Amino acid sequence: MARPPVIGYNDVESAVKTLREQHKPINPYQIRQLLGKGSEAKILYFLKGMDLDPEDMQTDPLTRRLAGLLKPVAMELREELSDQLEQCRAEFEQQLQQANNKANEQKNLAETLQKELNELKKLAQNQAETIEKQREAEKRQTAELASSHHQQELLRRDIQNQQTKLAEKNEQMQKLQANHQHQLTSLRDEHQQDKQEKRQLIEQLNQSIQQQAIHTQQEMASHQTTRQELRQAYEKLGASMEKNQSLSDQIVELREDKKHLEVELAEVRDVRLKQDEKIAELVDEIHLHKNVLKIYSSKLQEKL
Repeated sequence: MARPPVIGYNDVESAVKTLREQHKPINPYQIRQLLGKGSEAKILYFLKGMDLDPEDMQTDPLTRRLAGLLKPVAMELREELSDQLEQCRAEFEQQLQQANNKANEQKNLAETLQKELNELKKLAQNQAETIEKQREAEKRQTAELASSHHQQELLRRDIQNQQTKLAEKNEQMQKLQANHQHQLTSLRDEHQQDKQEKRQLIEQLNQSIQQQAIHTQQEMASHQTTRQELRQAYEKLGASMEKNQSLSDQIVELREDKKHLEVELAEVRDVRLKQDEKIAELVDEIHLHKNVLKIYSSKLQEKL
């Protein structure tokens, strides 16, 4: 956001009238002394707009001589400060671009974690459906067993036929038990494999979080270096201000730019903290679904 002008055309015009009434030379230095604010370059701009040539109005030879000696020095200092400011801005823009790239990488990582979390939810839902189907199968088996007992009661008179049917039922039960044992072993193996895959996923998440923490520390160190460079540039500006009073307004602008840079750095840090919090929330949610899967597995083992 641009700063409002310190002085205006009317201020300079009023100062010119006052100097004429006091029979003093009209030049940027005298006007600034009278107003107590504004830069000489800005005052010179307004004087040229009034069709006044400050060089012709400097009736004091000493003032003209001093202006001629100080003008090259002021121009050189102005160019040096402009180059330093441009270099600082370029370095900050590069660092800001790097920070944005890191933020995009973290965003992509968060999206990947969200997809993996959705897959885990689907897996938990599928396992719940499998458990429900097994419960229905057990109910059907229980109904079949009840029907078998009823038939045995009706066919109690025929002992030989009953023994034959009992033998057949026993054979069927053995097959069912063998099949049941096979399914139980298969479910246990799948459960162990799921636990191993989830453990590997958690380890990968921990490694990714540690890497993000290292990158964050490196970026904070880089931002600290930038602040030190800005502080050094500020010190150089302070030294230049002692050499030439006319550069005071430019130093104020540099201070404002420094504040804006620090605000932007703070915003980058806030974005980084929010993304780290989001990753932590995703990890917690994965742990929660892992516990839900453990509960379903325990219930399945109890049913079996």
